[in-house]
Amino acid sequence: MLHVSPRVILRKITPTIVRPRATIDFEGRSAGNLKRIGSWLYSRHRTTQAHCLAYHLPGSDEVKLWHRAYPALDIEESAPPEDLFQWIAEGGAVEAHNAGFEQNFWQNVMQVQHDWPEVPDGQWMCSAAKCAALALPRSLEGAIEALDLPEKKDPRGENFVNKYCKPVRLSKRERDLLGEDYVEFAEDIEGITTGWEYCKQDVRAEMCLSDALPDLIPNEQKLWHITQDMNRRGVLIDTTLARAALRMADKAKRKINGELESITRIASGSQREALKKWLALHEGLELADSTAKTLEWYLDRRTDLSKRARRVLTIIKEVNRTSTNKFKRMLECVDDDDRARDLLSFCGAERTGRYAGKGIQVQNLPKGRFAKHLPKKTALDLAVEDIKSGDLDWCEVIHGDIMNLIASCLRGALIAPKGRDLVSADYAAIEARCVLWESGADTALNVFREKKDIYCDMASGIYGRKITKETAKPINAMGATERDFGKVAVLGLGYGMGFLKFLLTLRTYNIVLNRPEVLAMMGKKRLEKYEGVVRKKLFPKPDDFDDVRKYRLAEREAAKNRRSLRDEREDPEGVLHELALCKYTVDTYRTRYSEVPEMWKAQEAAAIEAIQHRGRRVKCGVVTWYVEGRFLKCLLPSGRTLNYCDAELKPTKTSWGEVRPQIRFMGRDQKTNKWVRQATYGGKLTENITQAIARDIMAHAKLSLTEKHGHIYELLISIHDQILSECDEGEGDVKSFEAAMADLPPQYEGCPITAEGELYKRFRK
Repeated sequence: MLHVSPRVILRKITPTIVRPRATIDFEGRSAGNLKRIGSWLYSRHRTTQAHCLAYHLPGSDEVKLWHRAYPALDIEESAPPEDLFQWIAEGGAVEAHNAGFEQNFWQNVMQVQHDWPEVPDGQWMCSAAKCAALALPRSLEGAIEALDLPEKKDPRGENFVNKYCKPVRLSKRERDLLGEDYVEFAEDIEGITTGWEYCKQDVRAEMCLSDALPDLIPNEQKLWHITQDMNRRGVLIDTTLARAALRMADKAKRKINGELESITRIASGSQREALKKWLALHEGLELADSTAKTLEWYLDRRTDLSKRARRVLTIIKEVNRTSTNKFKRMLECVDDDDRARDLLSFCGAERTGRYAGKGIQVQNLPKGRFAKHLPKKTALDLAVEDIKSGDLDWCEVIHGDIMNLIASCLRGALIAPKGRDLVSADYAAIEARCVLWESGADTALNVFREKKDIYCDMASGIYGRKITKETAKPINAMGATERDFGKVAVLGLGYGMGFLKFLLTLRTYNIVLNRPEVLAMMGKKRLEKYEGVVRKKLFPKPDDFDDVRKYRLAEREAAKNRRSLRDEREDPEGVLHELALCKYTVDTYRTRYSEVPEMWKAQEAAAIEAIQHRGRRVKCGVVTWYVEGRFLKCLLPSGRTLNYCDAELKPTKTSWGEVRPQIRFMGRDQKTNKWVRQATYGGKLTENITQAIARDIMAHAKLSLTEKHGHIYELLISIHDQILSECDEGEGDVKSFEAAMADLPPQYEGCPITAEGELYKRFRK
């Protein structure tokens, strides 16, 4: 009989507070937009001032307050918090929620304007980082609500921030009279004192939250400090390129908008509704919307478009391209020294702990696609120089699509200062390597160990013959090769992806295959067999089943699948041949690397056993599952844990009618941002584990590069599986950088990790 863990026994938290700390919270006022420019530039803004600091010291029952002077209200500045200064001088830790803000504010406002002493970097702690490590909401209010803690944020805070922390809005007449740079802040005794109480209550809430959570393990605390150092160091931006790119984008938009008007009599590609009506009336195209995804679908898949319609769709896509706006964000985010700071979020990806982007969102910079006739090694540098020239006609002749040219140079806007170099390295196929290592797939791992190509190995399994990079043949008219198909399979199928999702994944790689192309890949007999399998799944018939109930369940599932395909503009009948290939590919992956699907089942079973038997540690491969307090935990090789809050089991009926225990937990819904109950399964657990291990391998490299090679390399940012650093000219060595990133501790023995590095003046992929 299935044991369902009652939620009530999961309500307690088991904190492990290792280090006493002072808790602080600043309230400031500024004309700077904190959300837009980030905490570093906010703290450096010419108008930024402190309202107050609330703080608590260990052993005290009192939350104390320092505040600024308000001469108009006859309020003098309070005495400096000497007891806090003493605590800091003695090496005491200082914690805040989202401590990067307090750290920057202390340095750039309090030290400069009020002559406060420095807080050494190593003494800072962050309760938001503790929340993120446990996959709890990062916001103070969200975390308190999720854990149902007794101390709450003061609801008056939002009104205080909006009225007293931002400038008073001036009329046009006042602005003309006082000048554009004039800034005035609202002040009244009731509002200001309310702000003081709000600030003090935030400290009480932060203390309550922090006391309820374990501290970061030592290595994670070090990594948090490294992330703070990277955020404060920042990366140099080529602002000349950014401004030139924006000027050229504006020229290009004016030119193609003129062309559009000559075709449609509509002045701009941004007039989307008018253009949709024009396309419907003059070209018979009924667009559901004009998003980039829809436009790309028509341009890539509709071979019957007239030349005029194709050009109009292309102009709409180019004019509304948003990636070039990143150059605007770069200019907004740079300080006086042209460095952009505060770009990384520690444990930004929930569940796995991977880093996420802030500010200019370096994680989303496009790889770049340059004209094929340009030399690969120098294409970026040539493109940058051509953009800086401002010659639109020349750029069109050499590079073609101007908006693509500009977007392709975004990475190149990150540069080395004079006398310095950039050195970076990227882990090669790290998730594919990790998932095979976790599952003990030694045969597949030997492909890596023998320096062979795993994508070709998968392609060999699909095609039934040996395929290498040199012998891989094209599979369609668009130029995709057998190896490309194998690559998509390896990268996509390690976490339980089915054949429907695999088809949609192929589309993201722009792989579309007609029936003759699929026939050439599979052969007639195999294609017909798999078309029959897929047809039965998508178009079931009563005669296929010995039980009416089973048919109804199958038809319900089939209807859902047909709908999901149509939602992506895929005709289920029209892509049956591709779905047959996808089903065959999924089966081939699961047979060729059979240890991986076995691991999906094993991880799910281990997690279920841990929930059913609290206190029992269930080892599964390289990880161990157990329940501690309110969290189902998965202990990773690094010593860090994955965390699933309030995990429980719920008997759930599968699509084929079987009742099985389903793992459910509380987490943030990525669409609604609400704290809700979610479900997971073996493939998803494996994905979490794999991405977490890949993250921990990179984290180990950051520690190693900082502690052993910090005299050479200064870490700047990390993007997915890539680390970017800066060093003096002549000091950097790509091979040693690669070796440092691939040098793993003993707990990863047998995991064949490699890193591929490069040294340059401009960042590139």
